Amino acid sequence: MKIGEYEQMMSYLTRPATKKETREDFAIGGGAVEGKDLGTREGFASPEARAYLETLEPGTTVNTYEIGNRFNTAPATVRGQVQRNFPDLRLQTKEEGAAKAKETRKAQYAEKTSDVPTVQSEVRGKGKEARTKGRDITGVKWPSEEIKNKYIEYIKDRYSDVKGRKGLTNKQLAEEFFGKSNTATVGTVERINKFLKKDLDLEFKKAPIDEVKAKRKRRLDITQGGKTFTGTDKIPFHHIMPIGGEVDLTTKDVAFINKKMNSELAPYNTKLNDIADAISNQLNSQAPGYLDRVDELNKNAEEIIESVKIRLPKKFQNYIGFNRLDPITDEYGTPIRMNVTRVGVDDSKSLAGKRGEAQKLETLTQKGLMDQIKNLKIKIPTSDLLELGSKLPGPFKLLKLKKGFEDGGIVSRQNLGRGYLAGGIRSLGKKYKDSTLEAILENPKIMAAEFGYSGLAEILRLLGLYSVGGHVKKNNDE
Repeated sequence: MKIGEYEQMMSYLTRPATKKETREDFAIGGGAVEGKDLGTREGFASPEARAYLETLEPGTTVNTYEIGNRFNTAPATVRGQVQRNFPDLRLQTKEEGAAKAKETRKAQYAEKTSDVPTVQSEVRGKGKEARTKGRDITGVKWPSEEIKNKYIEYIKDRYSDVKGRKGLTNKQLAEEFFGKSNTATVGTVERINKFLKKDLDLEFKKAPIDEVKAKRKRRLDITQGGKTFTGTDKIPFHHIMPIGGEVDLTTKDVAFINKKMNSELAPYNTKLNDIADAISNQLNSQAPGYLDRVDELNKNAEEIIESVKIRLPKKFQNYIGFNRLDPITDEYGTPIRMNVTRVGVDDSKSLAGKRGEAQKLETLTQKGLMDQIKNLKIKIPTSDLLELGSKLPGPFKLLKLKKGFEDGGIVSRQNLGRGYLAGGIRSLGKKYKDSTLEAILENPKIMAAEFGYSGLAEILRLLGLYSVGGHVKKNNDE
């Protein structure tokens, strides 16, 4: 050990003893200084805050945060002081505090100024629900009346005709009123438009029915070879993937769903059809920047698919999808083909199922499509099956006359009479007598002229009037 270190150690060990101090030696918290008793302050650092509390009437609600900010003391200190020394005062609850804070924020927000339109909203639900229920748009704060009137004029012009015919697009509105178009500004425009649509009661004009039919026919000519397929009123035939664009549709792109589900999905299908058409137009025109526009449209479609997951019940999901088109380019950046990615769809929900083979709809007939029903996992009422059966071509339309018929298998003569349809026709009673059906069935020549002799033979066999071999049994006899 060095001499200096030794001297330092010895100095410490031989230092004088110090007086042991106690709490009574200090003025804080009690005690006396120079013979004057200061009393007790119990840690309350602001005499002004205490004096303020003393002025309040019994039963007054105390906002600890407000008093703490006013007198520069901790809210917890104010709370403790009220609990110990002011039992007649009432402490504000958490719920009351949250409501007060909300009103304060709204007042502060109202005082802020901005040179662009601002969406006003409030949390939907209370308590824990507020974290999951989203927000409701309550209004729009405009920088000036001039900008407000100009925006409303643009939006009314858009709704003055059929959708898509007039007015600025959302992208153009974002550039006009926000100075730039990006995801954030376009999103704000969409929210403003949603509020104004409801607030001003705006609706697009309906396109003439002939125009709607022509548009649908043009789409179906491209995507499913001009073929049309139908379900029933209760069980509609539903396109999971858009009929717009130029991607061929298959049995993995369609399904039979209930009427309510089809109605709920329809608005989203309409938007996706328009986007698919827009992508097709961009690829065909190849105007400058068209690949960027295709990418933007793909993103818009994906946002719609995601919105379905938020806004609609879980059972509705995967019944709506979109074909994302991404260009495959050569070494010079020239597109040589398009890569198709299915977005949002679950093949197990489709007509073909997850493992079934995808058949192009243009290769099917209504009858061929109806043969797929037996593979469906959804339950279709017998009455709807009969209505679906009525859409079969040729003489098979007569199948709708018999309730409860089965497709194939052995038929009991006890239940049906002679053949598949005899019991059903007999049950028509007075409706059958003197009807066109009676005239046709009672005169084979008319039937032959109408359906051909092969059709006549098939009908007679179904009716049990002409036998080509037996699938009919009586009671339990084979």
